[in-house]
Amino acid sequence: MEYAKTNIPEFLSVSSIMTVHRIELAGKSNFGEAHDFPEIIYIAEGTHAILVDNERFELSAGQMLIYAPGAYHIGERESNASIYIISFEATSDILSELYNRVITLDNDKRTMLTDMINGGAKLFERVSPDSGLVGMTKKPCVTDYDLQILRNKLELLLIDIYYTKSHKQNEQKAVNHENLDREQFEAVTAYLREHIGEALTLEEIAASSHISVSKLSALFRDQCGCGTIAYFNSIKIERAKRLIRDSSMNFTQISQSLGFCTVHYFSKLFKKIAGITPTEYARTFGRK
Repeated sequence: MEYAKTNIPEFLSVSSIMTVHRIELAGKSNFGEAHDFPEIIYIAEGTHAILVDNERFELSAGQMLIYAPGAYHIGERESNASIYIISFEATSDILSELYNRVITLDNDKRTMLTDMINGGAKLFERVSPDSGLVGMTKKPCVTDYDLQILRNKLELLLIDIYYTKSHKQNEQKAVNHENLDREQFEAVTAYLREHIGEALTLEEIAASSHISVSKLSALFRDQCGCGTIAYFNSIKIERAKRLIRDSSMNFTQISQSLGFCTVHYFSKLFKKIAGITPTEYARTFGRK
């Protein structure tokens, strides 16, 4: 018997690490550089102003940037900030959405990053000047297990940051969509009140609002739980009640003023919506 299996997609894969260390600026400005791999800078304490391709970023404690590959970055001025840095190579379709933007970490992610840096910094040392290389290399005592753990922590942090960002964007899109629907609903209902004396069809209402009939129907169903024409008829009957109470118009005149084809249909709809006939309603106000 063959078992079903679920293939695990490679959402993000870190292939190598160049540097992982803590820096106390102590009144200095970190030097400017550009390289062909991404780099995380995290502010553990203090504040730090950075220019990234001439765009200014002001980072406070708990915030980080991921420099895009090739981006020139330099401290704008002297700082006393305590910063964490980790540079790496990765295969990913998601990192580009995180590059060169301020990311504020919640407590869980701060703990993840601090734990990763504290553990990772013990694994690396500066390369020998005689090697002809720059950056850092693993210490002789470091095992493949140690590197795998560091890699997994970095991948998990980046994926978690991306997920949080995407989740917030989706929430904002939902809020924006809800606000747009509400604005559109209010615009349509205002139109209906302005044309309360007309016998409008669903198609005419949709055309006036520049939306489809199906969108119009869904809009009213979501916003008020009834159909568009049912809503239109309900505000007509509310207007009819006011006219019965406050005017000297008879039922035929009221019916005509609200766009009903016959007084009989008006009376039938009035009873359906109000629960009593126009005559019964009028009697409650002493009218005959």
